[in-house]
Amino acid sequence: ITSLNPRPASGYISDTSQADFNSLDVILSVEKKPGSVSADDFENGIISSGNPDFHYEVHYTNGDLPEIRVSKDFAFNTKATQKANELVNMLKFRQSSILMQGCAIVKAQKAFFEKGPGNLAPRTRRKIALQLGINESTVSRLTGRNSSRAIQTEFGTFKADYFFPSALRQSSGTTNNSQISSEAVKNRLYEIIQEHREE
Repeated sequence: ITSLNPRPASGYISDTSQADFNSLDVILSVEKKPGSVSADDFENGIISSGNPDFHYEVHYTNGDLPEIRVSKDFAFNTKATQKANELVNMLKFRQSSILMQGCAIVKAQKAFFEKGPGNLAPRTRRKIALQLGINESTVSRLTGRNSSRAIQTEFGTFKADYFFPSALRQSSGTTNNSQISSEAVKNRLYEIIQEHREE
């Protein structure tokens, strides 16, 4: 096993010294646009912010569906045409599914997209799946911890799983307990450390 090449595709790259095997695959871009919208439109990547001054738009950064080239000798019979249509429909569903997941993330994490890091709310993939009416595994393929897929925002580029922080229970000083995201705690600890360093 130790003699095997852990990167078999590296043979197809002319200069592997410059190859970034850990680079993120930015598939969605979230932008704040001027003007308000009356309602969310996930199919077109539009999310209401609840603010009259702006709304959010989510774009699939890879653009349109990939170009499909057909050989000159390809026989356009009924069966082949049906298979080609099935492939295109599958690609369209994948693209639509990713876009809708991005919209659901923006809607669930509006505080982050308005104020930036430190404002994520606890969120599970199951809630997003239930909201969209899709299987949880479909959401996990986009936002899994081992996924290299990322979302570009005005505050930087973040891996998709960043938007699903775990929940921590905090004491509110009363008998009731509330929850805070692990990301918010990490961000606050970072701020405290920076304050002490400045002193």
